Amino acid sequence: MKNILTIAGYDPSSGAGIVRDVDTFFSLGIHGLSIPTCTVIQGPKGVAGTYRTPLKLFGEMLNLLEKGLPLNGIKAGVCCDVSYIRQIARLMKGKNIPLVIDPVMTAKNGTKLLTETGIQALIKILLPLATIVTPNIPEASRLSGIQVQTVPDMKEAARLILKKGPKAVIIKGGHIKGNPVDVFYNGTEFMQKKKRRINREVHGTGCSFSALIVSYLVLGYSLKDAFWASEKMMEEALKASYRIDKKGYFYMSTGIMNRLKVTDKLEIINHEKSIDGSTGRKDHPGNKAHRDR
Repeated sequence: MKNILTIAGYDPSSGAGIVRDVDTFFSLGIHGLSIPTCTVIQGPKGVAGTYRTPLKLFGEMLNLLEKGLPLNGIKAGVCCDVSYIRQIARLMKGKNIPLVIDPVMTAKNGTKLLTETGIQALIKILLPLATIVTPNIPEASRLSGIQVQTVPDMKEAARLILKKGPKAVIIKGGHIKGNPVDVFYNGTEFMQKKKRRINREVHGTGCSFSALIVSYLVLGYSLKDAFWASEKMMEEALKASYRIDKKGYFYMSTGIMNRLKVTDKLEIINHEKSIDGSTGRKDHPGNKAHRDR
């Protein structure tokens, strides 16, 4: 069994952060490990506050996993500040495994989740260790130092971010005008995924996407193939997004999505069985078609 560690915030509503990541890992047949950098008090209506995990406790959890369990990949989300980033970098020392960074800086409602010194530490310390970094438009603007508003801007930002050390950059284009476009760049070629904008606000999309990326890398996919596979899975998960109350953000889960697929298949099988059984004749055309599949 392969293990992936997610280091990010804890969301008690299970819409983002380490809970969302672990759900993704398990849905793809990978064991999920998790360490919270902070607890984010949030639900379908947004963030109400954040409380950091005490640094001593955070370090003890890292040490336990580092010494006791093999790690096949690591995903880093909300990093809070430079002290947490240094510990994550220490964990990566000597490891030749995928590190995917989702450089979360603020919540959807504008709540700050990474300090200014933390942003600089992420750029100088973590980006050189990263396999892939997956910023959204505002995050790409901060990491690259340029204002990103268009697809050509996204490409230029990807070039600048790649120079800071990661093997590849994926800039998520949900904040640009019109339909979203995600841009992948690995230093030799650009790839674009054009999408249709959905008319709903879905919680935890960035977490799910980066968790999918690291999962596919651990499963042996190339950088490019991991990008395309993650985009396809995200499309399906967004279509299956749901509310946990009557108002507020929609939620998504690859685990629930896979469960719905299994349920649909069972319903189809049971429906076919009921049709076959109702005829009572072995030579019924429907029975023959069912046997011939």
